[in-house]
Amino acid sequence: MPYIDAKFSAKFDEKTRANLAGALCNAVSEAFGKKSESIMSAVECDKALFIAQNALDSGAYIAISLLGTSVEKSKCEVCVRLVSEALRGFGINPDEVYVTFHLIPLWGRGEKML
Repeated sequence: MPYIDAKFSAKFDEKTRANLAGALCNAVSEAFGKKSESIMSAVECDKALFIAQNALDSGAYIAISLLGTSVEKSKCEVCVRLVSEALRGFGINPDEVYVTFHLIPLWGRGEKML
């Protein structure tokens, strides 16, 4: 089950946050071959994001946690897709989007270890 933790400097209403979460889940689903129903996400907006002391007006930090390991090409594809989806209709500056990947060796869901 991939997990997406997204933080945006821009402020979005609830509907836009839901649409953004859906776009991010679809991108990860397509890039890693996971069902979108198994992807959890958190979307926070109106966050104070900085590069050095410079505040980002339309930036984002997107952290993707994945079970096990993945192929470098897949990571590149999802990164490009996330940036593309984040930009499309949401007003996010691509130069202010950072995407990180975190590999998780063990993962639990409900009463199961995956």
